[in-house]
Amino acid sequence: MKGFVPTPRSTVDEMVSRLFISRPPRACDSLLDPGCGTGEFVDGVLRWCERHHVPRPQITGVESDSRHLPVLREKYKHIPEVNIEHRDFLTEGERSYDFIVGNPPYVPITALSEEEKVRFRKLYSTARGRFDLYILFFEQALRSLAPHGRLVFITPE
Repeated sequence: MKGFVPTPRSTVDEMVSRLFISRPPRACDSLLDPGCGTGEFVDGVLRWCERHHVPRPQITGVESDSRHLPVLREKYKHIPEVNIEHRDFLTEGERSYDFIVGNPPYVPITALSEEEKVRFRKLYSTARGRFDLYILFFEQALRSLAPHGRLVFITPE
């Protein structure tokens, strides 16, 4: 699980609160958790909506690691607003989202294959010199953000 780091619940809840400051989600809004891992941020959004008595947005969790998929699909099978997609956020499909939240993977260039380095350098203007995957996640997320959308990611210090 290259770059996967679980996010503590308290951090997730703080990030989701910041995401929705003065602009709670509506049922027609779309929300993305790219690289959703085991669903911590999806859970955080669901908790926030329940606590604040607002409708759930249409939530997309994208995960490339197939080992997480059985847990994710089982966890959200009865929640119609949650859709889990097995794909690589960095290379497959661009859509527009009103909200994006998550913890991008931290993977230094030294952990990437030569093929990955070449591919990412072709796709991303930020893939220059010694780069980390989390920078590419930022670039792709900004591309995927709807006008006036909101993005909250964890970043290293």
